[in-house]
Amino acid sequence: MSHVHRWSARVAFVGRLVGLLTLSPVMLKAQGVRVRGITTLRFLELRPFVDDSVPFNTTQPGAVEYRQLADGRVVRCVDGDPFCRFKRAGGVANAVPVVQDLQVSGWGLGRGVSVHADLRFRGAMGSQPALWPRAEDAFDALTAYVELDRPRYAARVGRQYATTGLGVYNYDGAMLTLRPSRRLTVEGFGGWSLAQGLNEPLTSSEIAAVDELPPDRNAFVVGAQLRVRPSARSSVNAMYQRDVRVNRSALYAERIALDGTWRVGNAAVDGTFSQDLSANAVNEARVRMSLPTVRRTTLSIEARRFRPFFELWTIWGAFSPVGFDEGRVQASWRSAAQTWSVDVHGAMRQWQETDAGLDFDPLRADGWRVGGNAMWRIASTWQTNASYSADVGFGAARSEGDLGVHWERGRGYLGASVSAFQSIYEFRVGTGRVFGTGLDAGWQLNPDVRIVGDVSLYQQLAKNRAPTTDWTQHRATMRFEWMLGSDPGTRVAGASTRRADARVRGEAALATRAGRLPATMGAPAAGTSAAGTPEPRP
Repeated sequence: MSHVHRWSARVAFVGRLVGLLTLSPVMLKAQGVRVRGITTLRFLELRPFVDDSVPFNTTQPGAVEYRQLADGRVVRCVDGDPFCRFKRAGGVANAVPVVQDLQVSGWGLGRGVSVHADLRFRGAMGSQPALWPRAEDAFDALTAYVELDRPRYAARVGRQYATTGLGVYNYDGAMLTLRPSRRLTVEGFGGWSLAQGLNEPLTSSEIAAVDELPPDRNAFVVGAQLRVRPSARSSVNAMYQRDVRVNRSALYAERIALDGTWRVGNAAVDGTFSQDLSANAVNEARVRMSLPTVRRTTLSIEARRFRPFFELWTIWGAFSPVGFDEGRVQASWRSAAQTWSVDVHGAMRQWQETDAGLDFDPLRADGWRVGGNAMWRIASTWQTNASYSADVGFGAARSEGDLGVHWERGRGYLGASVSAFQSIYEFRVGTGRVFGTGLDAGWQLNPDVRIVGDVSLYQQLAKNRAPTTDWTQHRATMRFEWMLGSDPGTRVAGASTRRADARVRGEAALATRAGRLPATMGAPAAGTSAAGTPEPRP
C-alpha cells in the first residue's frame, strides 16, 4: 500500500470516528462527547555520532586491534589498514518534534454503550527531524474501541490494551469481563497481537529496524485473568497469556502471573510472581512488607528475584541473559504539619553466574543502590525539594542529584532547578559529568485550558583522559492542554466538579515536572508523549 493510500485510510478512519462521536443529540438522547487535547512542542539539541579515521602511525603503541589516541580516545585498527576507525561527536543538530494527542470519549449511544479513542499525530522539524523517535510515523490510533458496560458484565471491541501482572499489552480484538459477585471478576481477551509499547504489528518495519530476524507472521494473543477479593483487606490476581503465530505453526510466548495484597492492621504484605512457560524460567518473584507507621515514619522491606523476558521470535533470548537477586529497604517520614518529608532507600543486588570473564579477573557480580529525596514547604506558596541517588554495578556506575524551588499561587506556578549527574564506565576510558539548570512555568487559563513550558541547559565535562568534546545542549518544551465537554453526570455539580478535575490535572503536572533530567546526553531522554507517558518505541 502506498504512502498516500495509507494516509487516506487513516484520515477516513478518523473521519468515521469523529462522525460517530458527533451524532446529533436530537437522534441520540443524552448523548455526549468529551475531548481532551494535548499539543506538545519540543526543542532538542543533539550531537549525532559520525565516522572518522586517523593514520595508524599517529596512535600510541599497544595492542594491534584497539589503540589509543593522545587525547584518550580508543580507535579500532585492522591489520594491514593504514587507517584506524572510530566514531566522534558530529556538529550540533536540532530537532523540533510536535505531538498532538486527542483523547475522545462518547456516550449516549445506548444503555451502557460508549466509544473511546486515544489518537496521536506526530511531526518534526529542525535540521535533523529524524533524530526524534518515530518522527516519520504521522498517525497512531493508540486505542479505539466500543464498550458495553453493565453491572454484571462488560465487553469491548476494537484496539485496546490489557493491563495485567505481565505488563501492558496492546491488541486489536475483543475483551469480555464478567462480575458474578463483588468479590470476583473474570476477564478474557483475544485478538491480533501488537508489539508491546509500540502499537504496531510484529511484522512492522519498526521491529525489523532493531532486530535482524523479525517475525514474518503476526500473532494471535489470548489471555484470561481472575481477580478475587477474599476480604476487604486482601486481593489476588491470576493471569494467563499466550501469543501464537497466526498460522498456529509456532509459539511466540506463553506466560503466567500471580500477584496479591494482604493487610493486617496497619501493616501490609504484597507480592508478584511471573513465569515464562515457554522457556520454563521464572521472570520475577517479589515480596514486600510494609510495617506499621511509628512516629510518622513508615518502613518497607523488599526481596526480589528478576530475570529478563524475551519472546521466542527474537534472537536476544539466545544469549542466555542472567538475572539478579535484590534486597531493598525504604523509609519515609512526614512532619505533623506536612511541611517536611524525607524518603530514603537502599538496595543490594547480586547477579547470577554468567560463565563469562577470566579466571584471574572475574567479572563483578554485585551492585548497590542508595538514594533519597526531601521536600520542605517553606510557605503556602513556596516549596523546595532535593534528591540524590547512586547506582553502582557491573560495567558502569551513575550518581545524580537535583535541587529545585517552586512558587505556586492561584492559577500559575514558576520553578527553577539545578542538577548534576556523573557516569563512570568500566569498559570505556574516562568519566563524564553533566551539570544542568532549568526553568519551568505553567498557567491555568480556565478549568479546561492550561499552558505549561520549561527550558533547560546542560553542560558536559569529560575527565580522566576522556575526549573533551563539548556536549553542551539546550532543551525546551511547550505544552498546551485543553478539554471540551464534561463527564456524564457532572452537569448538576457544575463548576465545583470542573475545578476538582483541574486540580487533579495540576497535581499530575507537578509529578511530570520532576522527570525532566535526560537519561543520556547523546539522544532524546526516553521519548515521552505529550501527556508525559512513554512514547511507544521499539
